[in-house]
Amino acid sequence: MVGGVEMKDGYVIRFFDPRVQQLFDHARDAIELGVEDYQASFKDPRRLMSAVRNFGSGLELLCKTEVAST
Repeated sequence: MVGGVEMKDGYVIRFFDPRVQQLFDHARDAIELGVEDYQASFKDPRRLMSAVRNFGSGLELLCKTEVAST
C-alpha cells in the first residue's frame, strides 16, 4: 500500500493509503467506544463486556493497519 511521510509544523506526519486510513479510523473509533463503555460500566456492569470487545477489536484493527501499511 502506498503511504508516506511529510513535515508539518516541524513534526513528521505519517499518512496512509485511503484504504489503510479507513482501517485506522475504524480502529480509533472502536478504541474510543471501548473506553466510553468502560467508563459507563461503573453504572451498568453489563457495559464491561462491550468495553472489552470494542477495545480488543480496536487493537486488532490497529495491528491490521500496521501490517497493511508495510
